[in-house]
Amino acid sequence: LPISAGVMFEGVNKKNWQQAKEGLDNLSTVWEKAQPAIGAKKGVKEANAALGQLVTAVNEETQEQAYETLNKFMGSISDIGKSYKLSPLSDIIAVDNAIRSVCFYVEDKDWSKAASKVKALEGTWGQVKTSMESVGILDEIVKGHSAVTQMKDAVNGENKGAFEEQVANINYSMGRIRDFYRGK
Repeated sequence: LPISAGVMFEGVNKKNWQQAKEGLDNLSTVWEKAQPAIGAKKGVKEANAALGQLVTAVNEETQEQAYETLNKFMGSISDIGKSYKLSPLSDIIAVDNAIRSVCFYVEDKDWSKAASKVKALEGTWGQVKTSMESVGILDEIVKGHSAVTQMKDAVNGENKGAFEEQVANINYSMGRIRDFYRGK
């Protein structure tokens, strides 16, 4: 789900509605396949409601609504992940959501909101970093931490190019972290 959400968000953020719809189709398919195994855990009802709102927002091509409901949907997935004690899924989703929040405002060059969101990202990263640390991915945690710090500097310097470079870096690290924990 986090990968599909990232692809979809990129489409929403760039107003590439074809990409957003393809990402949404994939996200919906993955959710439909995962939902029977999850059952009636806390967050499922909220996820279904958010997904319905997300479909509407993407079909109507309303950027801000699509962005907000995507984060709401992934927040519900994070809540579901919290019920799996050994899985860092909820932490990974929390970081991914925070990254998307910053990206949304950087894309529009709304630097004051981006600064607020990058501060929230820094706080989220600080809270979850320790729980994701494990032998085998410590180097990616260190790289992720560095990318968050540099993202903050790029936002404060209103440097979209440097920011996008750090987003690529943290997305790579988050991908490696997701791969490490896949199936655990």
